[in-house]
Amino acid sequence: MATFDASDIVDELEDDFNKLMRKTANDIALSVVPISPEDTGRFKGNWNASIDGIGDDYDANEFDTGSAIGTVADVTRQASSFDINKNKELSIYNNVADSPNNYYAETVTYDLSGSVAEDLIDVATSEALRTLDGR
Repeated sequence: MATFDASDIVDELEDDFNKLMRKTANDIALSVVPISPEDTGRFKGNWNASIDGIGDDYDANEFDTGSAIGTVADVTRQASSFDINKNKELSIYNNVADSPNNYYAETVTYDLSGSVAEDLIDVATSEALRTLDGR
């Protein structure tokens, strides 16, 4: 009779899931950051990843103005500590405000005058699904 230890399989599945979550965050950032509208660079440079909610240390006035690559690297680094055994949620967000009561991402997303919003949402959704489907 053969003995089967399911804990090895569970550990491997957990590790694979953690890698998939991190890869999904990276793929979304690689897709959304470069096509983000850029005037001052504040919106493009302010994409972030957060685990289990936005932390108290978030500051929308601190952002990478150097390049989209730096912002993608920041998102990837922020998402790298996701662990399914400890965490429930991995979010990618941009909280740059364009007025005291409004986030610029909402303005871009719901602005019916241009195609930027559709592109941002469509690309992010497509990349997440492509990653999750293993394509």
